Amino acid sequence: MKKFITLFTVLFSMAFAGSAMAQDPVAAPAGGLDLKVGTLFAGGTVGFSKWTISPDEGEDQELTTIEFAPSFGYFVTPEIAAMGTLIYRSQDDGNDDASTIGFYAGARYHMPMGKLYLWGSGELGLEMQSQGDLDMTQYGLRLGVGILYPFNPHVALEAGLKFSYMMGSWEMGGADGDYTYTNFGLGYFGFVGYFNL
Repeated sequence: MKKFITLFTVLFSMAFAGSAMAQDPVAAPAGGLDLKVGTLFAGGTVGFSKWTISPDEGEDQELTTIEFAPSFGYFVTPEIAAMGTLIYRSQDDGNDDASTIGFYAGARYHMPMGKLYLWGSGELGLEMQSQGDLDMTQYGLRLGVGILYPFNPHVALEAGLKFSYMMGSWEMGGADGDYTYTNFGLGYFGFVGYFNL
């Protein structure tokens, strides 16, 4: 994990230093977003999924997942925003409920490409999950990349993908252990609002 934290710190520092050396702010393309130092953004995603598992023997099992993930940020340069994301996830398999809360913090880089914007992000995060007697705590790195399609200078549709590498520990009934997992999420959509106060 130390390697991931070091890599994230170096990449963020390089991007911030390169942007700070720019003499002039990036001009927004016609119909593009109005991004400048001090611009705030708010957005996020809401997800719902339902799985049915049908074993060869036994009864079908259903798993329902609901997730809320609002995000917010503050532009420290016309291209780079410091950002945070809150996560609440609820899972129900018909017998047990599991709930997860988490927080991620990092940076997001915006690059205009004609009418569209390409973005990339890196966040460090912590999640805590509870399911009956089972408690899990995990932390790690989440990287994202995607595009923004502005409807006007203050509202955009975003689409992207995210990759997470997490390490954690679990505890249940006096027993405990460690684990790692990776997750690749493709094709999520959401809306983002940009505000200049």
